[in-house]
Amino acid sequence: MKVIITGGSGYFGKNIINKLLNNGIEVLNIDLVKSNIDHDLLSEKLIDLLNDEIKIKNPKNYSSIIHLAGYANLEEANSNPFKCLDLNVRMTMKIVEFSVKNNINHFIYSSSMYALGKHGGFYGVSKKSCELFLREYCSQNNVKLSIIRVGSLFGGDSNESNGIHRYITNAINKNEIIYRGTKNDIRFYIHVRDASNSVFEILKERKSGNYNLIGSHPIKIIDVFRIISEILESNFSVKYLEENSNKHYKYTPYNYENIDRVYDLKQSVDFGSGIIEVIANINKK
Repeated sequence: MKVIITGGSGYFGKNIINKLLNNGIEVLNIDLVKSNIDHDLLSEKLIDLLNDEIKIKNPKNYSSIIHLAGYANLEEANSNPFKCLDLNVRMTMKIVEFSVKNNINHFIYSSSMYALGKHGGFYGVSKKSCELFLREYCSQNNVKLSIIRVGSLFGGDSNESNGIHRYITNAINKNEIIYRGTKNDIRFYIHVRDASNSVFEILKERKSGNYNLIGSHPIKIIDVFRIISEILESNFSVKYLEENSNKHYKYTPYNYENIDRVYDLKQSVDFGSGIIEVIANINKK
């Protein structure tokens, strides 16, 4: 099997690539920067997916595309709605058109839990728009569409762009965490390895469908910080900046109009073990 992945040099992308490579799948990563993964089955091509023509050797030899590339920052999306439109909607349609033209008949799209409800501002709207466009386009062109909506990722090899990583770094270095929301906000954390394993299973199934990849146990933010405090043995302070906006969901991303099955995750990493991984990675750096 040969697979194209867009945006594979990011945190989630690199974990998916490693999962695929470890299972003997040949991968082409298309991104603006290289992943720095060294493997005989991995090739990489630096392309501006929005503005450049997509030119790759023998594209019809690939069986699936995993599309991760796009605009992922909620605050920046609200400040730059037209850039968000370009990088999420226009670019996605360009990739799926490439898929159709080259008879690549399985398209995995990385959407967001924010596509399910009224939160997320322009970012949420862009993801919802992509899902609607893709469903119609893939239906008309006989392409199997797998939409994945991933919960809050965390894991040992994360960086400052990741929420859990950022909280722990600030707790260690500044003895303080600043959280934009309330202590009772609910999140569905999922370890990046478990999410990557699920993408691999979805890739093997090659079925159309919507897959919500979320942790099985929702957790309050205040309890997240308590766990971090206990593991670090630190009494850092937490400042909650309660905002009157609908950018971030507080308790659930769902609304009654969206009913999707939650993918049966085979979770192998519990939350506490994952937190220990992140702390060890930060201390190592």
